[in-house]
Amino acid sequence: MFELWFTDESSVESSTAATSIPSASDAPLPAPPTPETKPLGIKDLFSVCSELVGVAHKWKKVGLALRLDPDLLDRIEAKKNDVEDNLSDTLKEWLKKSYDTESFGDPSWKLLVDAVAHRAGGKDRALAMEIAAKYDVPPPQ
Repeated sequence: MFELWFTDESSVESSTAATSIPSASDAPLPAPPTPETKPLGIKDLFSVCSELVGVAHKWKKVGLALRLDPDLLDRIEAKKNDVEDNLSDTLKEWLKKSYDTESFGDPSWKLLVDAVAHRAGGKDRALAMEIAAKYDVPPPQ
C-alpha cells in the first residue's frame, strides 16, 4: 500500500525550485538551416545537374573547383561518356561527399555557386548569379 504525504504549497515550491532540472524546452533552439547552410545530398542530383547544363562542357573544371580529387575526375573521364554524363558523375561524387568536407564544408548551393563562378571552375559568373538568386544564397565572391 502507498502512503501520500502532503505538505503546504510553500515548501513544495521552494524545494522544487532548488532542484529543478532545465528541460529541453529551456535550451535555445538551433537555427533552422538556410539555403546557404542546408547541405545538399544525392537526392538533389537532378536539381543540381539541371542548373549546370550550361557548363557541362567544363565538367572537369567544375569538379576541381568543387575540390574533387583529380584522380577521381580522371576515372570519370576514362569512361568515355559524353559531357553531360561526366558532369552528372562528377556532381554525384560531390553530393556523396567524395572530398574533404572538413576543410571545405558539406555540399551546398553556396559552394556550387562559388565553383561555377570561379575562374578555375565554370568561370560563368552570370550562371552563378542566376543560381544564387534562385536558391537565395549570397552571390559569388
